[in-house]
Amino acid sequence: MRKISCVILLVCMMLSISTAFSACGNKKDSDLGQTEPGTQKNEQDKDSLKEQKKPLDSLSFPITDKPLKLTWWGENGAHKYHESLDDFVIYKKLQEITGIDIEFIHPPLGQGDEQFSLLIASGEYPDLIMFNFLNKYPGGIEKAIEDKVIISLNDLINNYSPNLRDYLKSNEELAKVVRTNDGLYYCYPSLLPDPTTRSYIGPFVREDWLEELNIEKPHTIDEWYRAMVKIKESGKSEFPLSFLYSLLRTDVFAGAYDVGLNFYMRDGKVYYGPLQPQFKDFISTIRKWYAEGLIDPDFATFDRKTYEAKVLKEENVLFVDYLSRIAQFTSGIKSNNPDSACELSPINYPVLKRGEKAMLGHFTPAFRPFVSIYITTANKYPEESAMMLDYAYSEEGNMLFNFGVEGQTYNMVNGFPTYTKDIADPETGKINIAGQASISGPFKTDPRFFVQQLILDQQKQAIRLWSDTDVLEHQLPPISPTAEDSKEFANIYGEIETYVSEMILKFILGQESTDKFDDFVNQIKSMGIDRVIEIKQTALDSFNSR
Repeated sequence: MRKISCVILLVCMMLSISTAFSACGNKKDSDLGQTEPGTQKNEQDKDSLKEQKKPLDSLSFPITDKPLKLTWWGENGAHKYHESLDDFVIYKKLQEITGIDIEFIHPPLGQGDEQFSLLIASGEYPDLIMFNFLNKYPGGIEKAIEDKVIISLNDLINNYSPNLRDYLKSNEELAKVVRTNDGLYYCYPSLLPDPTTRSYIGPFVREDWLEELNIEKPHTIDEWYRAMVKIKESGKSEFPLSFLYSLLRTDVFAGAYDVGLNFYMRDGKVYYGPLQPQFKDFISTIRKWYAEGLIDPDFATFDRKTYEAKVLKEENVLFVDYLSRIAQFTSGIKSNNPDSACELSPINYPVLKRGEKAMLGHFTPAFRPFVSIYITTANKYPEESAMMLDYAYSEEGNMLFNFGVEGQTYNMVNGFPTYTKDIADPETGKINIAGQASISGPFKTDPRFFVQQLILDQQKQAIRLWSDTDVLEHQLPPISPTAEDSKEFANIYGEIETYVSEMILKFILGQESTDKFDDFVNQIKSMGIDRVIEIKQTALDSFNSR
């Protein structure tokens, strides 16, 4: 009898364990509506809120009438406008509305990664962290949760963040990218839900000069070459093409060769661009352009200030740059030279044959992990934090985070939130960031913010032309390998990435012959790229099965 009792007890224990693991392993987005309030309590939490009998349907403010301060660690991406995020109108207003004081802690400029590593090593965390845990925490999101650095948010979102909860439940494709393979939500995300706000880097030309030289706008790689040669021979520009080297990674030219500079996918399979035979063709083309003096020789070294100074002096004809620069360069050139007939016009991403579409191009993912917010295990007020952060996803919060304060930074004109003249420059469309809220962060970017920067018809045309690629078929989603695979990936790929970056530049500058391309590929393989691709493939398969 005693043996039977022991067996029954053992079976019950196994079933309990099995059930627990099954529940954890199958947590999906629907769990946002099925969790019990209070189950997400941090061990260090105090009873900062009374237990909710059911998930909140809406928020009420202030969140607390007692003194409450949260610490927020993260880089200040708009540092040249204000030393601290605390100086921006959106965060001043957020604290006023919620009744929660925020102490912003910013690492020194350019030291974000290093300071983050030191922060994690110290074991003394702030309440909130704005950083790219998805791609930069060793082992990824699940390891950060396992290490008790950050907490999973399913219960907090369900019970205390009604705006984000309802949004995620009604937008499954976005919900899918902000949870782990096991269904754990882990951040208050920075989102670009509208596709029209996500393609804003591409090529454009001095159309007035092309017309003067009787040159058609180039569509193919060969047409680009012939146009640049003709421009150079005319004496109009010594170096027709100019761009910042970092923007070459938008695949503006590589996409014409059905290849990318990094990882991409085709029919569900992961590829690494530099391994592909057509990558040599891409590199050889850029090398030829550089060798013949068609590209500004300083492209790999000059900063934006130096680059833009040359543009405004009308030294170049073809460019790869941000959408906003079409208006800003036009205005700047005409300001420097009132007699200039400058007309900058966007063109398609180049292809090999007319009628084709570039395989890749610039297209920002809908989820931006690097400016999303993560709640740490040190946070003694996770519920209040959840409600404060949720405000950004409400209708009122959306207006604040995208447009600032009505009557101060914008006015409603025929139902449209319109920036005041002090905020949006009517000549260039440039937003006065110091005056309001157009900085990246944990909220949804409103397309009405984006459209106000499009003051020229050419900019509106650019959105249509630059988004006319096959990038959505080939761009990898924000996949998250397992903790073990993430660590292995980082150990292998770090050296590969450095090597490839160095070699690409050497090939372009002629410091290394493209005849050694096969040696280049073999070296990448010897460094373990096949295992890296395998890890990416496993993560992609897991993502697709979410």
